[in-house]
Parts: sequence; C-alpha cells; structure tokens
Amino acid sequence: MSYRALFASVAAATLLLSGCTAEEEIPQPDRWDFHSRPDLNPPQIDIDVTSPPPKEEKDLTTFIAPKGQTAADEESWVGGLILDSAGEPVWARQGSGQMWDLRVQEYQDEPVLTWWEGLAQTPETAGEVVMLDDSYNEIARVGMGGDLAHKTSDLHETTITDDDTMLLLSYIKTQTDLSSVGGAKDGWV
Repeated sequence: MSYRALFASVAAATLLLSGCTAEEEIPQPDRWDFHSRPDLNPPQIDIDVTSPPPKEEKDLTTFIAPKGQTAADEESWVGGLILDSAGEPVWARQGSGQMWDLRVQEYQDEPVLTWWEGLAQTPETAGEVVMLDDSYNEIARVGMGGDLAHKTSDLHETTITDDDTMLLLSYIKTQTDLSSVGGAKDGWV
C-alpha cells in the first residue's frame, strides 16, 4: 500500500507497554520475524487507542523511531516503523545511524516521508535528511550547502517550507576568546 493512501487518515494513537508499572521489571518486547528480510527485527508494539476513532479515520497509523545506543547493539533496534491501528508494521527501516523526526511532509505538492539520519551524540550531531516518495523510493538526501559539509546538519529542524526548500541547522565551531566567561583565550564555541 502506498503511503499516499495510508496517510490520508492519519490520527493520533496512544502507545502503551502492556502490564508495566514503575516498580515492575519491563519485559523485553517480542520481535517480528520477516522471512523476506531476516535482517530486520523491530520490536512488536501493542497499541491501545483510548477512544474509538471517527469512522472516516478508522485506519490509524503510528510513526515511531526507536533509539538505541548503536545499530550494532543486538538488544536495541535503531530505525523507523510505521504501524497500522493493530500495531502491525506497514513499513520498517533499520539504519546505520539514528533516525529522528520521522514524518510525512509535502514537497512539490506531493506527500513525502522524511527523517533525519546520522550520528546523534551530545554535544554534536552529524547527518542528513532522507526523503522518500509515496512508493518508498528514496528521492533525496538533503544536507548543508555552501561552505558547510553536507552531513553537518543537526537533527532538530528538518521542515520543508511552502516554497520547497528545507530548514536545517548546523553548528559551526569557531575559535574565540572565552576569557570573559572563564574559558581559554583561544577556546572553541
């Protein structure tokens, strides 16, 4: 199913881990087993919708991007999931970097699926925005331009504007005198 049809009736859903309280040990989630893609093993998610959706929005979808320490960490699953109202995966992607801001946006009057992908380690992030068309084909990887390295965009802003440009942030390291704030005379900000 293309996500053009899937996203036509996107509504909010509440994700609940079944049977967990602060005092209880959190159980490890069951994992999906895909015969066509055994390398993908996202956790199974229980979805509990707190109130029934309106009839025209019966096909709820939920977008999540679980974070882990690293993609190589076998206990963590780093990637993105789009789930239907029963918690069944509609789309899954396991990446080499962390995924942030997974969502549908509009580009050239068409819906596109976007996310920021890269290395997210405080105080720096380094990555780019991935853009897929409504058939899940990658159509662009957007990063910084001009004098800035392509993969230096930050994960905090990945918005496509009405004129089909994208807002991105980047941290530019600059050597400066920090002695007025108790730092080194040749410090870095």
